[in-house]
Amino acid sequence: MEESLASKARETQHLAQRLAVRFASWAPVRAMLMPILGSRCCVFVLHRKQSAETLGVGHDLGYISHVVHSLHDLGCDFVSVRDILTQTVDRGLSRPRVAITIDDGYHDQGLIAETLVALGVRPTMFVLTDLASGRDWPWDA
Repeated sequence: MEESLASKARETQHLAQRLAVRFASWAPVRAMLMPILGSRCCVFVLHRKQSAETLGVGHDLGYISHVVHSLHDLGCDFVSVRDILTQTVDRGLSRPRVAITIDDGYHDQGLIAETLVALGVRPTMFVLTDLASGRDWPWDA
């Protein structure tokens, strides 16, 4: 029973996220928001790929692809976090810029990175160096 409720809650959360993206990318809403927002930077932080290992929590690769295509259609430039920091200061913004980061260095995040690179997006990856040296998570110490 409890697992069923948790599953329903995850499904509801995913549906709400999809509806929010579709609503925000709907042409009349975009037309209203762009004069207000102008050209801005946005950083998306991805953590884990959705899988049985993550108990269904995480990012669906097909949905990531859908969002990247939608953002391309909206005229967004995909850049690295470094590009946002340097180019924004040096030149200002002419178009919205989006950076995508992947945190922690789990093995399944390589699949997220491969998906993004195939879509022409250069993700910024943050890897915990303690993992490379075989130590526990820093917050588990």
